[in-house]
Amino acid sequence: GVEVRTVRDQPNEVMAAADLLLVASGTATLQAAVIGTPMVIIYGAPWLTYLLARWLVQLDYIGLVNIVAGHRIVPELIQHQATPERLSEEAGQLLRDKVASNAMRVALRAVRESLGAPGASRRAAAAVLAEIGKQTGDRHPPSPG
Repeated sequence: GVEVRTVRDQPNEVMAAADLLLVASGTATLQAAVIGTPMVIIYGAPWLTYLLARWLVQLDYIGLVNIVAGHRIVPELIQHQATPERLSEEAGQLLRDKVASNAMRVALRAVRESLGAPGASRRAAAAVLAEIGKQTGDRHPPSPG
């Protein structure tokens, strides 16, 4: 049989021990990037909320790790794309293809290095605000703090 162990209140240890993470979009994607574990980002919201957010903020990516990277390094399954079949397909690909998995680890390491020393959340917020500024033509977007 398979031994299953339940772990609580140790997210970093669990993320580090995993071969792959299925992560809800948010700060957990940056946490996973710092740890370096390959992941698939999943995001779902009420349709009206999603449409309003997409109208107000027109970013190419929804996952903070991809926004900070400036390009897609982690697959994002958003709204209707977040089906069990697509999740299984994306996760299975990363688990089977060690070259792709290792390439993601290297890209995640680059994101971690770009975040640098303590204060990463402030720098991540600045990156998001800068990207929003590019979209809106605002050369001086608001400060993250």
